[in-house]
Amino acid sequence: MATVLAGQPAVCNAIGATMKSSLSLPIPGSRTAAAFGAFLELFRARTAPARSRPSTRVADTPRRPALRSGAGAPQRDVAPPFADVDPPLLPARDLLASIAREAEIAERTEAHHSVLVVDVGRHRRDPGAVRRTLRAALAIAMGGDDVGWLDFDHLALSLPMTDAAAVARRATALQPLLLPADCTVYSQSPRGALPDTVGAAGIATRPLAALLRDPLPRWKRAVDVVGAALLLVLSAPLLLVAALLVRCTSRGPVLHRQRRAGLHGVPFVICKFRTMVVGAEAMKAQLLRFNERSGPVFKMKNDPRVTRVGRFLRATSIDELPQLWNVLRGEMSLVGPRPPTLDEVQQYRSWQLRRLSVRPGITCTWQVASRGGIDFDNWVRMDLRYIAQRSFACDLRLLTATVPAVVCRRGAC
Repeated sequence: MATVLAGQPAVCNAIGATMKSSLSLPIPGSRTAAAFGAFLELFRARTAPARSRPSTRVADTPRRPALRSGAGAPQRDVAPPFADVDPPLLPARDLLASIAREAEIAERTEAHHSVLVVDVGRHRRDPGAVRRTLRAALAIAMGGDDVGWLDFDHLALSLPMTDAAAVARRATALQPLLLPADCTVYSQSPRGALPDTVGAAGIATRPLAALLRDPLPRWKRAVDVVGAALLLVLSAPLLLVAALLVRCTSRGPVLHRQRRAGLHGVPFVICKFRTMVVGAEAMKAQLLRFNERSGPVFKMKNDPRVTRVGRFLRATSIDELPQLWNVLRGEMSLVGPRPPTLDEVQQYRSWQLRRLSVRPGITCTWQVASRGGIDFDNWVRMDLRYIAQRSFACDLRLLTATVPAVVCRRGAC
């Protein structure tokens, strides 16, 4: 009977009102009637339409979004709480678009751009504390600074033309309300990528690119691990033959280890088969006048430092196979911009530093298009186009196109 009545709220209300009026007669000592009346009140509340129930949601706080675990970029569809503040807060999508636009302007003008991110998560149950923090954050903002929410717990202030040290000094104004660990400065410098650091005040500084894009999505890491492990197993005989050829034809170690600039310019050691004579790095200064490329990279078609076996390994890209170990270690990816040397990064212009915003890779658009016939600026533009359009389908297409490019030795040197 309860099931039938549950689908007819109007009937339930009428029956409940009638029985309640009949049970409201004064019956001394009748606890059963009072209990049955309470039961009817509860039954009416349970069967009432959903739109008539009062809301228990706090007006000042939005519903917590389903955050993407492992994502480097913040949530992009969060409505701004505390809409009554002046100036009004931007939603995540508009705020991130503004930060990206200011970052591009800073690249072109070779200026600083920083973003202060404040974590108010531990104050979320106290709207008053969040409001006080918000007012303090707005107090340190100036005209032209955008303020908004990145996600449910993180407030962000976009500060153009401001370096990381100046933002950290502004963040000290929030110290009475927040801990130093609650503040993070994301900064972009025209002098180069900024590594992850923690200042004297306990405020962390990270590259601005880490806020705007995810350097290694989960799908990409899964493809890297599976692909690198499979390629290492399949190419094991080829690796053994190449190692024996390098060892038997020239003096020196089989593997060449070199420090390269990785994600956000952080150095790491890359591994590849040695294709040059011992002491080749010291001879580079004498050959700079024969450089056949524009920009900071050095490419020479008939490089005298390259051994006879090394020339074959380079033409077939077999010398790059040991980098699959760097992929398994998480220092590189199968697809991504090639890792530059540390001295090359020192000569980068501001807009070229953006190619360091993702994990470097073994192959990318440049290797597929023409490994030898593109100048450095267009090379970087191709890398930036890949970063903007990165997807699983794009990586699969580049991996598939790399095989004929290597077999045909297109542009190899």
